[in-house]
Amino acid sequence: MQTRYEAELLLHCVRAEIAEDRLRFLLHREIDWPVLTRLAREHGVLPTVYRALETHCKELVPGPAMEELQDQFHRNALRNQILAGELVGLLDLLEGQGIRTVSFKGPTLAVVAFGSLSLRQFTDLDILVQEKDRAATLSLLQERGFRSYYRGAGHPLSGLSPAQLGSYLRRYHEYELVRDDGVQVDLHWQLAPACFPFRPQPASFWSGLCGISMMGREVPGLADELLLYFLTMHGAKERWRKLGWIVDVDRLVRSHPELDWGEVWDQAERARGTRVLGFGLGLSAALLGTSLPGNVQRWMVTYRVNPRLAQRVSSALLADPSPGRDFAHCTPISGVHFSLCLGFADKARYLSRRLFTPDGAEYARVRLPDSLFFAYRLLRPLRILARCIRNALRRGFGLTARGKQAILKGSH
Repeated sequence: MQTRYEAELLLHCVRAEIAEDRLRFLLHREIDWPVLTRLAREHGVLPTVYRALETHCKELVPGPAMEELQDQFHRNALRNQILAGELVGLLDLLEGQGIRTVSFKGPTLAVVAFGSLSLRQFTDLDILVQEKDRAATLSLLQERGFRSYYRGAGHPLSGLSPAQLGSYLRRYHEYELVRDDGVQVDLHWQLAPACFPFRPQPASFWSGLCGISMMGREVPGLADELLLYFLTMHGAKERWRKLGWIVDVDRLVRSHPELDWGEVWDQAERARGTRVLGFGLGLSAALLGTSLPGNVQRWMVTYRVNPRLAQRVSSALLADPSPGRDFAHCTPISGVHFSLCLGFADKARYLSRRLFTPDGAEYARVRLPDSLFFAYRLLRPLRILARCIRNALRRGFGLTARGKQAILKGSH
């Protein structure tokens, strides 16, 4: 069972400036090492945790625990090398057909923010293309053995009707693809689904690309300033459920002291995401000690969100259950998303799109002919209401069970 020591140790291990005295104090506590290893893996920070322990206080970690961390570190490093090679091959394939590409997250973020493929944990490859090239790109990837499936259900996109497929692509602006050997590719033509009013528009990310040296060639990537905004937007989109997303922000800022902060803020303003940027940078500064220029701190004060929201996100971040299991029970309407929208119009647009735009789960559960496609917009709010009721009942039963345990414990 997770205790506060595992969570605190995890947090100290991922800081770039490690307080070694506190780290040693925690390692003298009773640490559940399988729990710590699981948390590190599920939060996407296992390489960082291993490197911190191996560098600073290896002798205080039990031998079997250190061997397990080391084994997982090397497995991750090997997989990252394989995925980086796959990425370079796919980019060469697409560019050979005249298709412009951008790589972001995955191997490129490992190189840009961490300086090494082995120091970041990732599972798939994200490739951005222009919308006009999406069909040709999909065809080329399918010829390479990739098959598309749809989010939330795991069923192939080929099973969708024309109306369902059109609605799905307008909602997500991406194809999720997988090959039989387990390699996963997310093919994007936008950087976030349509329901988020704070996503950047294509003109901003095609106008200023940079070259990233990887595997003996230059890979096209997002400009550092846009990449930083994207990382804060991605974390907000995913409700900051994983510590690894905050570490990404911290390492990018630390590794690029020459960042043009005026351009970073301009990117956020153009995307209507100044609150998103301020919130993400604030989390990184509060949890990891990220140093920010004085003018950035003043901007963050101007666009400060409810401090209780930051406290709630921070408290939930390292709580059990794990981020993956917790997400399965989230409702589609998020207080985090709602609070980070700017103004009434953005909040209303977010709510309407989340409430009435169907997703893959509706298509998987109910098969309707295209002539009745409008009914999905009625079914979705009913399904959301049912999920909210289930979650409320689940939490109620959980509280009841904990109350009974407390009473029984007190009677002994």
